Amino acid sequence: MYKFDEYKRINILYEYYINNDSEYFSEFIYDLITELAIFNIEKIVEYLASEDPKKKQRALKLAIVDKPYFTIDDIADFIKIENSIKNNFNENGEIQIAKSKLTSREKEIWRCKCGNSNNVDAQRCNCGLDRMGFYEGETTSDTAIDILHGNIDLIQRTLIKK
Repeated sequence: MYKFDEYKRINILYEYYINNDSEYFSEFIYDLITELAIFNIEKIVEYLASEDPKKKQRALKLAIVDKPYFTIDDIADFIKIENSIKNNFNENGEIQIAKSKLTSREKEIWRCKCGNSNNVDAQRCNCGLDRMGFYEGETTSDTAIDILHGNIDLIQRTLIKK
């Protein structure tokens, strides 16, 4: 991969990772991306805006790949990624009012996009999705934002003299 210029490496690896149907192969490509510390904000933001939930989920993982080094300019990039995450990940399903079958009292329920009704306090649907549409063990939007904030904090503490 080092024989290709950086732009080609990014395009090849990112495209294979994002568009591949094989989870095993995609994880292999992701490991290459992390090993080579390949990070491209434009591609990440592009994939985060995708309509395909699988591509968006994979883009979240790309957003938290460690860079080989940080610069002060990375703060603006991380904020741009954070804003893209906030704009492109919404709650899975919707809150509705439903009548109890036995008492005819109304109660709030959370209806998952799979169609299941859940107690409004439930963190996860029976189908396995959480309120934001993630399965257990997946990189969530909140996790990615927390890591981005950690990177920003690190840059501010080490590169910006106060």
